[in-house]
Amino acid sequence: MNSLEAVPSSISLVEVSCFARDGKVIFEIKDEGVGISNESLSRITEPFYTTKQSNGGTGLGLSIAYTIIQEHGGSLDVKSEVGKGTVVRIELPEHTENEE
Repeated sequence: MNSLEAVPSSISLVEVSCFARDGKVIFEIKDEGVGISNESLSRITEPFYTTKQSNGGTGLGLSIAYTIIQEHGGSLDVKSEVGKGTVVRIELPEHTENEE
């Protein structure tokens, strides 16, 4: 949802891909939205940090997602440039220790 909300209505490209590589499942979300400043980028997984308070943002979405990703042995990487867009990459192991 963050990606869709960041894309101006005149630009509608949000690309979502999922693939497996080297024992990991990888999700990538790319948008051509407004981008994220370096200051905000360093804080996006902090609980209650939001730049969308006026739109009802609680600052919990990415914080909770990041915690879940970590608990499953995964990683979250976000690259962004203001005015250019954002790429979010989530990597999770294909199998957990309990499944092997």
